Amino acid sequence: MTTIPRQSARAVAVPLAGMLFTQTAGVMSLVTVPVLATEIAGETGIGASNVGLHTSLIFGAAMFTSAAAGGAIHRLGPVRTNQVGLVFSATALLLTLTANPWWIALSAVLIGAGYGPNTPSGSEVLGRVTPPRMRGLVFSIKQSGAPLGAMAGGLVLPAMVMVGDWRTAVVTGALIVYAAAVAVQPLRARIDSHAGSGGPPRRASTVDAVRETLADPALRRLTVAAFVLMTVHTCFQTFTVAFLVEHVGLGLTLAGGLFATLSVAGAISRVGLGWLSDRLSRARGVLVTLSLAASASCALTALFTSTWTLAGMALACAFAGIGTAGWYGVFLAEVARLAPAERIGLATGGALFFVYAAICVGPLVFTATVSIAGSYPAAFWLGAAVSLIATVNLLRIPAMSGR
Repeated sequence: MTTIPRQSARAVAVPLAGMLFTQTAGVMSLVTVPVLATEIAGETGIGASNVGLHTSLIFGAAMFTSAAAGGAIHRLGPVRTNQVGLVFSATALLLTLTANPWWIALSAVLIGAGYGPNTPSGSEVLGRVTPPRMRGLVFSIKQSGAPLGAMAGGLVLPAMVMVGDWRTAVVTGALIVYAAAVAVQPLRARIDSHAGSGGPPRRASTVDAVRETLADPALRRLTVAAFVLMTVHTCFQTFTVAFLVEHVGLGLTLAGGLFATLSVAGAISRVGLGWLSDRLSRARGVLVTLSLAASASCALTALFTSTWTLAGMALACAFAGIGTAGWYGVFLAEVARLAPAERIGLATGGALFFVYAAICVGPLVFTATVSIAGSYPAAFWLGAAVSLIATVNLLRIPAMSGR
């Protein structure tokens, strides 16, 4: 496949803005039902606490469609593939308007199926237009769309409930996702012009994408590290508030404030660490440091007690946000660098199969550990130990793979 010549920073700005918008909108489709869970529960009769199943269904489906996205990217082009996924997710989101639990469950699966190609197609777009010296920063800015999407959902959707009701909010969320699909249409002429030409992958199924990722030693070790780090990140996102309330004894408001501290630190650090990896030309070193920080974050959190000061816990939560969330953009940039230029989408999809699997598996393992051990700290200590697996795998990647 013919690639677009590497151009100046200015030439990267428009594709980056487009992929940031689609990332933000895509994540907004994922969080719409969780944000509105208490409102929807009034009609479905199913408790809002069951929303975790909704998220598991989404990422269970996204595992497979992200890995299979390489074929669609080759045939349609990465921009069109991104657009199709967004339209699919937005349309699936409208199924929740039925307030039927079975239709909502189906909606979750279909939203995930539409979301799966989002990151592989975005990586393909940015991998073609981004100079190597800017790759870490550009990919990290694009991935900041994930917390931005969650933040937008948390602000816009409740406001629309006040204007109308939860159905008004759902329709608003779907319209924003549709708008993102339309907004990136001008990119097609530039980015998708070579769709279907050149040397396509012989196959591009989920199995083939996974096999190709695992066959490359550097990509395999990078993916194992990402699986571990995403497991830890998901557990912090899922259980921090409950841990602070039930184990430490904080009130819900204070616990929520500390969780916000963790989330904001993670979002900001993604961009800063992407810039740092480019500045130092040592992406592997940055990832190794973050894996050690993730391990230390788990150990530090396990030590929380009611005797800790609020300021001390806030600093620890900010540190945990950096250690458990700051790595994602740098990781995707490394996948794009390690993969052949014409197979960035395929390699990204194969790696994301395992990353999304971690989102499904991580909370289950954490819950089981808490249940067996009878305490939250045991689960965080396990996270501290497991995080070192990421460190070992990253250190085994040849130094030249760290740029």
